[in-house]
Amino acid sequence: MIYSDDVREFLEGYGISSTILTDDWIDARIEKTIIPYVQRMTGMSFTAEDTITEYHDGGNDTIVLNRRPVNSIQSISYISGVSEIEDSSGVLEYQLDSDSGIIIKASGQFSKGIKNVIVTYKIGSSDMNDDINEALLYLTSELCLTLIANRTGGGDLSVQGIGKSYGPRGKWDAVRNDFTRQAKSILSKYSSGVI
Repeated sequence: MIYSDDVREFLEGYGISSTILTDDWIDARIEKTIIPYVQRMTGMSFTAEDTITEYHDGGNDTIVLNRRPVNSIQSISYISGVSEIEDSSGVLEYQLDSDSGIIIKASGQFSKGIKNVIVTYKIGSSDMNDDINEALLYLTSELCLTLIANRTGGGDLSVQGIGKSYGPRGKWDAVRNDFTRQAKSILSKYSSGVI
């Protein structure tokens, strides 16, 4: 996980240093704003393992789970008529691709029906991979630059050979937008489409 020191070092690489933001403020924004946003966007959990239950249509030999990566399948059961039939005998032998969240039934198809296959599974971890950490760094840096720009106003700016004159609140605009684009590009491969 990233911390305020990582954010300050990253921004200094762009020639930006500020005493306006305290380390406590930056760390709090990471924990209370940025991580929850990334968890919502990706459908992943970085604070603990979560148990998810989903209902899927039967009639195919595959099911694609909405949240990933999948740690383990807890149960797969069917709704048949008015009762739920759990697969306790191992009849539903399957293969799971944890990263893509795809369950493939070993033989035949899942029982045909609409929202009749119930899958309970676990996702989440307290570990964040390098991609997620990089996205957190970009998003936190963008948030910090927004606050700095709001407090210091516009003016002239030159970063890495690019010079530009900004209005009263436009300082760091191009850099902030670039950070947001970079973060969303990284997170797009983890996005589940479920918010």
